[in-house]
Amino acid sequence: MILQTDKRFSSDPEMNLYSCHFMAELFMLNKIGNIELSVGIILAALNTFRAQKASYQGEHPDPANPVYVIGPQCTINNPDDIVSHFELSFAKGCRMEAPDYECRAGEQELLQWERPGWTHWVTGDGKGNVAYDPEGYSVTVREGSLVAKKIFTVIAPS
Repeated sequence: MILQTDKRFSSDPEMNLYSCHFMAELFMLNKIGNIELSVGIILAALNTFRAQKASYQGEHPDPANPVYVIGPQCTINNPDDIVSHFELSFAKGCRMEAPDYECRAGEQELLQWERPGWTHWVTGDGKGNVAYDPEGYSVTVREGSLVAKKIFTVIAPS
């Protein structure tokens, strides 16, 4: 899998610094749905999500303060919209759980790690272990603490 630190992302400095959540989710979706990924596809999707209003705003979003799927510093405001964009479906929307939560059948996890002044997301293996680190081998995972899990129930295509 492509890392967020890949030099081919240098045209978008936020990718190298802040895209761990986005890249961890893409890795998970690739694993489940075998979605095609390349540097070009990832950058095109990122730019689409930066311009796409998050679906959870309903029919009447605040025009003065729209919330986009991905905001500044690659903040993921609606991970379910990313799942839908890649034509995958989910049994229920993603949710946050405690660090000791173990995934049930059909669930996948992103792990949130923290160390002083920094938060980092990786893809988990369902039992709280790192399956993919978007930085390759991050200091935050090595020296930090697991603080939360984001649980997805994405349905694999048949």
